[in-house]
Amino acid sequence: WKTKGAKPVNHDFHGEPVNAKENEFESFILEDGVSESRGTLIAPFTGVHGWYWKNKSDQPVTVVLQASGFYSDIFRK
Repeated sequence: WKTKGAKPVNHDFHGEPVNAKENEFESFILEDGVSESRGTLIAPFTGVHGWYWKNKSDQPVTVVLQASGFYSDIFRK
């Protein structure tokens, strides 16, 4: 992923196990103030894996995600 905009963002790449309790998740990558990141993940458990981005500026930011591999859905939560 990478951003298009004025400021970097905070980023969390994480997973939630099947039947996870509310707010139960494991973070794999935590980054503050970045404008892009790359990586590979072999999921350590069955569940939902995804990204969280936080724009801490007052300027709009567009996040561009490019994914490849084996997955069933990409959705916004």
